[in-house]
Amino acid sequence: LEPSQIERPFRSTTDRFPLAPGAEISIEVDPRVTREDHVAALADCGFNRISLGVEDTEPATQAAIHRIQPFEQTRALTLAARARGIERVSFDLIYGLPHQTEASFD
Repeated sequence: LEPSQIERPFRSTTDRFPLAPGAEISIEVDPRVTREDHVAALADCGFNRISLGVEDTEPATQAAIHRIQPFEQTRALTLAARARGIERVSFDLIYGLPHQTEASFD
């Protein structure tokens, strides 16, 4: 989705169903396609938690699952979210993927 496509349905929904004060507003994103302007739109909508679909950080595992995502890409998106005031950032990881070991997952 483009940033405007995020804002429009969010605002139309919250106009009809207002959020409770202090509500946690969370979203999961794919760091490979999420840009800083997406993060800005999410922050402007009031999202205060973002979960990045990382899966695994090891290049061999990423290649095996066809999800190449350099560490710097994830880091840059994390910093962009925090710079926009989204301080609650989490990472979705999957264990049991090809080439993973306890040491590599740790």
